[in-house]
Amino acid sequence: MNTTRLFPSSYDFGEAKWIGRAAGECPCRDALDRGEVFGPIAAAARDAGVPRCNSQYFRREIDIQKHVRRATVYTVGLGFYEMYINGRHVGDKVLTPFTTEFSKKILYDVYDVTAMLTPGKNTLAYELGGGWFAPDPEFSDWRFFFYGNQRLILSLELDYYDGTVEKIVSDESFRLHDGPVTFMSIFAGEKYDARLELPGWNRNGFDDSDWAQAVEVEAPGGKMLENIYPPVRRLGVAFPLRTWEIVPGMKGYAFAENLIGWLRIRVKGPRGAKITLNQSENLNADGTLNAMTNRKANNEDEYILSGNDIETFEPTFTWHNFQYAAVTLSDPAIEIISIEQINVRSDIPFVGKFECSEPEINTLHEKFMRTQMDCLMGVPIDCPQRDERLGWLGDAYITGQTCVYNLDMRSFYMNFMEDMRNTQNEAGNISLICPRPHTEPSFDWTAGYPVLAMFYYMAYGDDSIFREYFDSMHALQRCIRDESENYEIARARNGDWMSVIEGFVRGDPDCLTVMLFCWITDILRKAAKRIGREEVIAELDRDYDGARATCLAKYYDAEGKFFKPNSQCANSLGLMLGLCPEGDEEAVLRALLANLEATGGCFDTGILGTKFVLEALEKYDRQDVIYSLFMQDKYPSWRELLSGRSTLPEKWNGGGSGCHAMFDVGDSYFYTTLAGLRIDHTKETPINFKPWLAPDLTYARAELDTVLGLVKAGWMKSGDDYIINVTVPEGQCATFEVHKDYADRIVCVNGRRSLERKFRLYGGENVIYVTDDERYVRYNL
Repeated sequence: MNTTRLFPSSYDFGEAKWIGRAAGECPCRDALDRGEVFGPIAAAARDAGVPRCNSQYFRREIDIQKHVRRATVYTVGLGFYEMYINGRHVGDKVLTPFTTEFSKKILYDVYDVTAMLTPGKNTLAYELGGGWFAPDPEFSDWRFFFYGNQRLILSLELDYYDGTVEKIVSDESFRLHDGPVTFMSIFAGEKYDARLELPGWNRNGFDDSDWAQAVEVEAPGGKMLENIYPPVRRLGVAFPLRTWEIVPGMKGYAFAENLIGWLRIRVKGPRGAKITLNQSENLNADGTLNAMTNRKANNEDEYILSGNDIETFEPTFTWHNFQYAAVTLSDPAIEIISIEQINVRSDIPFVGKFECSEPEINTLHEKFMRTQMDCLMGVPIDCPQRDERLGWLGDAYITGQTCVYNLDMRSFYMNFMEDMRNTQNEAGNISLICPRPHTEPSFDWTAGYPVLAMFYYMAYGDDSIFREYFDSMHALQRCIRDESENYEIARARNGDWMSVIEGFVRGDPDCLTVMLFCWITDILRKAAKRIGREEVIAELDRDYDGARATCLAKYYDAEGKFFKPNSQCANSLGLMLGLCPEGDEEAVLRALLANLEATGGCFDTGILGTKFVLEALEKYDRQDVIYSLFMQDKYPSWRELLSGRSTLPEKWNGGGSGCHAMFDVGDSYFYTTLAGLRIDHTKETPINFKPWLAPDLTYARAELDTVLGLVKAGWMKSGDDYIINVTVPEGQCATFEVHKDYADRIVCVNGRRSLERKFRLYGGENVIYVTDDERYVRYNL
């Protein structure tokens, strides 16, 4: 795993000014200044003919008279920006910057542009869209906050060969003009009028004398930090599998996968003719688009042709999630030359690989990962297609281990941790959605703040996440405690959201919040020991003991030996967190197994409980039950849910969003259970290989590029025997565990055979030490 910067630097922009349009020129901003609420007035304003804000062009020509050794640009444009030097696009990022709480944090980009500059005249140019900063006012409610008009800041450092340095900064010397994007909305698409294009606007010699002068505008207020986090990029291109005529003038297109991104279309036709692009995740039986999962998001793009030979259009300031598209032509003379599906998402390096002999498992792994990747857009979002696309913490933390077993999430999560801290109010609470300019707490979701930090530490062994965020996380824990009475935590807002248990009411089960409080308190007391915060350990111990006592007194049935209401979610969380009275663990496990048997071996859990069930079963060595849940094809199960789909829907019945990451929690267990590869830096030996040698499988293997080096682990069945291969980075220790029932059937490890049919693992010339317990033989590498 490559080294990566986790904490960004901050550049001094010096004399650079935030520049934009003069006050009073934007109807959206005018309405905000009058104190009007955006959502309710948007439709009326549109009906009254009030124009929306176009994209904004900015340009300035500069004169370079000396030889440049190095040229570096420090810049950001809000909402989204595209920068050009001499007509060439700077960098390969799109939809930048991603969302932050702009009054507290703004992420600027840094580019080496040495090769783009030439002696003499050079043109610096930008096109700015609304993005998250200046969004479509129709959705400026709980989803968006309208911060103001588009604006940018720039500092171009020219390091000359003669040893001098010159800075060219954004100021009133820039000129601006409306761009050809006449409407842009993250939720409602983009409209582009090619007749409004200004050829050569971003090159030398363009006549901008009739353009307006940029003015200095108010700084957004947030701390300026370098964007060192995984950027959003174009990462793939797909072509339609089939096309058909929906009605005359409208063609349908089907792609292989449900992906996040947009369409790129090349066309030829008469000036003023219009092409409308609609996108959806589903298709009706008659071949029309089923856009139900988009909800209020329109997901429609529009292009008006200039009539100048072959024209290419792809959106710049929006995105969609879709497998199907409909293209409507206003004029039969329009010729569609090509159409492509462009995959756009956060470009996060893959670090994990998994494969086994069961094709159904491999298919689940592929679809889990496709879903997860579609839900990473600068921050972890709940879904990429409808009128949300927000950082709901419940979705973010419950899928954390799926992410860290597949992707290098270090800098991505460090950014998100800061986003969570930025929502914290004076009392210590944080918002259930991050980033956000206001706090809306709900502990079932906000518990994800310390939980995600724990998953991070387990994967990477880097306690800087605790050192940086401990005080903030502790403030959250204290806030929840202080708002409780004798650790009776208020009922959750969402609970085990999307559970299909009979009689489920939003917020169920009641025990959830006090159990989650035990979890985060235990995380914090262990973190405090790790980073030397001895002064708070006694307090956290008291809180943990008090909350556990309240949980047992109120929610544990000592006679029946289950956690009320005796559900999969409640019992699995009690087992997972070690909350059972001493000696009752096996009895509560039997209760959980009975819960599963009552549903025919299917889940009845939702967003949280599904993860907890798997965690409890793995903890108590019931990998056989985990495997049966993977292979289950009855409702509700993963195989049934994904039949005929390429991504996971929001609901077990296939409803809601057609791409929702919350149910992809099973993916990490392919690594830890089937291949048996675990990385956990809370353990004395972080690398552990403990495979479940599934009778139905002939092999399983996984690899992880970890902070310790590349780790590989796999097994293969040979007749009645097993062959093991383990690769551990040089100089690292590891443990290998195998159930005693299989210990004498392992005949070959890393190419070494044992004639006595008793497994001994070799490291260099040294025999590995072997220890036993009641069920497992453990080998210490």
